[in-house]
Amino acid sequence: LKWCTAVCVDTPLRASTMPAMSLTSFIAPAGRAGGSCVNVKTGGRTRAALPSDVTWDASEAACQEQCLGLKWCTGYEYQIFTRPRGRTRCILQRLPIKQAVPATAFDAVCKIKVRNVRLPAASPPPPPPLPFALPQGVRWAPPPSPLPPPAQPPPPSPPPPPPRP
Repeated sequence: LKWCTAVCVDTPLRASTMPAMSLTSFIAPAGRAGGSCVNVKTGGRTRAALPSDVTWDASEAACQEQCLGLKWCTGYEYQIFTRPRGRTRCILQRLPIKQAVPATAFDAVCKIKVRNVRLPAASPPPPPPLPFALPQGVRWAPPPSPLPPPAQPPPPSPPPPPPRP
């Protein structure tokens, strides 16, 4: 299996461990992923334009990876059939996806490919541990600030004037 370069479905991506970067993600059209994809141009359920756009018996993760590798892929429809039991079908989409509509003969998920999802930069790592162990119950505190220097004694007073004759 190749390394997933997208924010995959049900796969948490911890941004705190990564530098700031742009990724490709998959989202549900109009907030609803369940069902067959409907494209913008025809307004009807999409059909694969070429036989090469369809893959049978692959996982949804493999369907995502295949779409990621193709510039023309706008998203995918992943279908799970009950008859014949356990068969799956991945249909890569070539036209912009408008929405998902309920499917009756199979369970389906429709996802749109979204580019340039920006992740935050990684937070700085925690400070290294102390090079020694403190006794139990003792907490480390920074050393106190240095005390101000002692006050200087006042300068000696001038000698008294000589007596007058």
